[in-house]
Amino acid sequence: MFARSVSVGLDIASDAVRVVWCRSRRQGWELLGWHSINVPAGTFQGDRLIAPDALRDVLSQIHKILPRRLARLCIALPGAAVMQKTLMVDAFLTEQERLFRVEAELPSLFPLPPHELAFDFRAEGAETANGRLKLVVTAARRELMNDYLAVLQGAGLQADIVDITPLALRRALEQAQAALPPALELEQQLLVHLSARNLLVTSVPGSPLFFRDQPLNIPQSEGNSVPPALLQEQWLSEVTRQLGLIRQMYHSTGRQSSGLLVSGQLRESDTRVLSTQLSVPVQGWSPFAGLSLAVSVPQQEDAWPFTLACGLAVWEGN
Repeated sequence: MFARSVSVGLDIASDAVRVVWCRSRRQGWELLGWHSINVPAGTFQGDRLIAPDALRDVLSQIHKILPRRLARLCIALPGAAVMQKTLMVDAFLTEQERLFRVEAELPSLFPLPPHELAFDFRAEGAETANGRLKLVVTAARRELMNDYLAVLQGAGLQADIVDITPLALRRALEQAQAALPPALELEQQLLVHLSARNLLVTSVPGSPLFFRDQPLNIPQSEGNSVPPALLQEQWLSEVTRQLGLIRQMYHSTGRQSSGLLVSGQLRESDTRVLSTQLSVPVQGWSPFAGLSLAVSVPQQEDAWPFTLACGLAVWEGN
């Protein structure tokens, strides 16, 4: 049906699997389709997959609706499962020599044996005056990554790219950037992806990567004992508290944020509360903005669950 230029972004979350597929065209990315299937309760415990068969069944259903020929399929490990360190190296090193240097330094960078880690690295920033270059080294438990890859394979799918959610969020915003208000000072913003149980915050594209990915500590409602309005109030209070702490951490790095770009389940009244409590403007955005559309898409307030899948679908590089 489609040429082999179709790129698929697959966001595996504890509540649902969301998928977006796009085609790369000369003038940009074209959205070809999107879909979501709920994940059975008990499939995950936090970020840990404890019922792989249940997830495999969901992924098998996803597989049936995707185009047959794909250029790539990209998934992401949750930011909370990722460790990140920096390493200074001589700028003249080749890519292979940088790899050898990173491998040699793994025991001093991370608290796990090297054979238990899956890792990658990238250069960040310009060469220093004394000929040094900063490498950002990202690692996760190899067992965690292999669990995801095995379930995908069992569903007939193969991940060509394993990314991390903070970078997927940044890429989604980069794709939608043209639809943001022209007067917005993007470099002064923090990116926020907000769900019922999780908060992901990252710096904007083009800046050194900063991120926090953490659960929201909300009391569970037993039956109907807690009114929905009270649950919403508790949730918003926790979101406000966590965002305040994360902004303090960000400012402690010497950078400032004068606004929040939020992709999440916020009502208009919630946005006003956040803006007032944190004393910063809060701006919503749609991950589908900036894509040419071959299919209809949800309104902005209903599009946020597909943010990470969009960011994965428009992955470019080697």
